[in-house]
Amino acid sequence: MNEEIIKEILKELRTLNEKNDHLSAAKGLSAPYKLLAAFIGFAVIGPIVLAIVAVLLKFFKITV
Repeated sequence: MNEEIIKEILKELRTLNEKNDHLSAAKGLSAPYKLLAAFIGFAVIGPIVLAIVAVLLKFFKITV
């Protein structure tokens, strides 16, 4: 094969690999999902943790 053809093929392969890397990069959550996660954290997980801490404080008779 001609050297120029090989260089052209390698150049195209590099660009394809860069595009593939860009497409397969990890993407973060969108804004609505972030808001949903924050809501669940405050409305569901927060009170559960607070209840567990309250029970543990009562169990060890620690007053605040």
